[in-house]
Amino acid sequence: SAPLASGIDLLEPVARELNPRAFDWLAKELWYEIAEAYRSMLEMKSSQVERGEKRISRSKLRALGCQAIACYETFERLFDPVPGDGAGKGEVQGISDAQVRKWFFSALFGAARVHSKIPTGEGEEEEEG
Repeated sequence: SAPLASGIDLLEPVARELNPRAFDWLAKELWYEIAEAYRSMLEMKSSQVERGEKRISRSKLRALGCQAIACYETFERLFDPVPGDGAGKGEVQGISDAQVRKWFFSALFGAARVHSKIPTGEGEEEEEG
């Protein structure tokens, strides 16, 4: 968990400042990696809770999930058409290559996995360690 958090702490400020028009591929790579790190943290912490190894508040788990989803959505928006390029609104751009298409759909499924892991309900557990 600590290495993932450190990676997020290093990459997220860079991704926020990066101009995606000038650094299209790098921006996509950073947002995807950040989203994957948040998803991994959520899955790891959720597993610890399920096994009874740790008590983590639902709000903390929800926050990790929401952060992962926001990063996946940012990644996905980087495939939106650029105004004035002639593409239709809502069309996904740049996924004609099989590897890029796999990457893009991996992000969609990653976001779906996160949605399935976000805890619901009212009960708040006390956070431990």
